Amino acid sequence: MMACKTIYAAAFLLMFAAAFTPCQAGLILNFQYSLPPAPESGITVTGAGQLTTDDYDPILGGYPVIGITGARTVDGIPEAITGLIPPGGFLGNTNVLFYPNPPYLDFGGLAFTINNPNGGDDGAGNVNVYYDADFQGYTEPSFLVGYGTFDVFPPAPQGNGEIPEPAVLLLVAGGLLGLGLYRGKSRHNAC
Repeated sequence: MMACKTIYAAAFLLMFAAAFTPCQAGLILNFQYSLPPAPESGITVTGAGQLTTDDYDPILGGYPVIGITGARTVDGIPEAITGLIPPGGFLGNTNVLFYPNPPYLDFGGLAFTINNPNGGDDGAGNVNVYYDADFQGYTEPSFLVGYGTFDVFPPAPQGNGEIPEPAVLLLVAGGLLGLGLYRGKSRHNAC
C-alpha cells in the first residue's frame, strides 16, 4: 500500500514540476535583409530564412544563434545558405541576435556559408551580415553593397516560436510512465 502511494506521489511531483518549468530553450524566428548597391557596383543583395537561437544569454545581452537556413540572393541569383560559421570564425562574427529590439545584430554580426564556393564576402562562400552604428544600417564587408535593413519576426502562427526544453519533456514522460506503471501494477495487485 505504501509503495503504491509513493509511486503515485512521485508521478504527481514529476507532472507538477513539468507544469511549472519554463519551456523555452530558444527561439525560431524568420529574418530578411536587403542591402542596396554601392554607387560604383550596382549589385543588390538580399537574404531571407529562419534563425534558431539558444536561451537568452544575460552576459551577451541577446540570443546566441545556433542555426540558420534560407537563401541569399545576389542580383536575382539565389544562393542557398548552407550553415552557420561558429563565433569568431569569420571577420569577428558574434552570432548574437538582439531580439525583440533593433538593432538585431552587433558589429561582429552573423556569419554563414553559402553554396557558391566562389561567392560570399571573401570569394570562398563565407558571408557576414552586421550592424554598423556609425552608418545606422546593416551591411556586408564588401564594397559592392551599401547600408540597408535587417528584420526579424516570428514565423507564421504555427505555435509561439518556442522550442520545448528537453528537461520538461523528460519530466512529463517520467510522470506519465509512473502513472502507467502504477495503473498496471494496481490491476494485478490491489493497493
